[in-house]
Amino acid sequence: MTLVLCVVTVGVGLWVMNTSQTLDSACTLSARTGGGGACVSGMPFYLLGIALIATGAVTAVVALSTLVRRMRHESARRERSTITTLHAPESESLRDVA
Repeated sequence: MTLVLCVVTVGVGLWVMNTSQTLDSACTLSARTGGGGACVSGMPFYLLGIALIATGAVTAVVALSTLVRRMRHESARRERSTITTLHAPESESLRDVA
C-alpha cells in the first residue's frame, strides 16, 4: 500500500510540474500578444512538483528497504527454527552421544 502511495505521489508531482510548464507557456504567449498583465509565475508549482517527486522517491526507497529487511529477518527466523527443533529420534541419539 505504501508503494502505491509513493507512485501516486510521484505521478502527482510530475503532473504539477507539467501543469506549471503549461502555465508558463500560456503566460509567455499572453505577454507576447500584449494581453493580460496578470500572469502567475509557475516557479512555485514547479518547485512543489519537485518536492512531491523527491518525497515519493525517498519514501519508496525507505519502504523497499524496510520490506527487504523484514523478508531477510523472516527467512533467518525460519532457518533458526529448523535447527533448534529436534524430533524425538534425534534427541534420543543426542542423549546417547552425551
